[in-house]
Amino acid sequence: MPRSDRKALRRARDEAELALATGRERARLAERVAQEAGFAERSCREHIAELNRRYEGIGAQIAQQQALVAQVADERRQIDWTPVEASLQAQLAARASAEQALAAARDRQESLGSEMRQADEARLTIDQRLDPARARIDEVRLKEQAAALSQEMYTPATR
Repeated sequence: MPRSDRKALRRARDEAELALATGRERARLAERVAQEAGFAERSCREHIAELNRRYEGIGAQIAQQQALVAQVADERRQIDWTPVEASLQAQLAARASAEQALAAARDRQESLGSEMRQADEARLTIDQRLDPARARIDEVRLKEQAAALSQEMYTPATR
């Protein structure tokens, strides 16, 4: 076989080996991608299953809550609110009466306070008017005492 044919065959063989190695690498990469996709699919399926379980649990809770709401609504409809409303009205009336009494007491307190201030002012005015008379009385007493002392000094003692 001529040399050029052998060279060509070797080249063809080298290219075939290179193509084979590249193909094998691609196959390994494709297997890895397929494996990762399988893992991702499994993970997604598990996540979907978990979400479905949660959804069912939430549905059961909703049904439970709806039943409870219906029960409370029935109980509420069965309550006779008449005594409660009557008691409320009575308490409101008592409160209004107490507020009126409080307002009247405050008015009376203000009135008494005003009267007391007027009485204090009148007392002060009277005290001011009496001050000269008190001073005159004190002056007369002092003179009386002085006269009594003078009389005692000038009057012979009777022994």
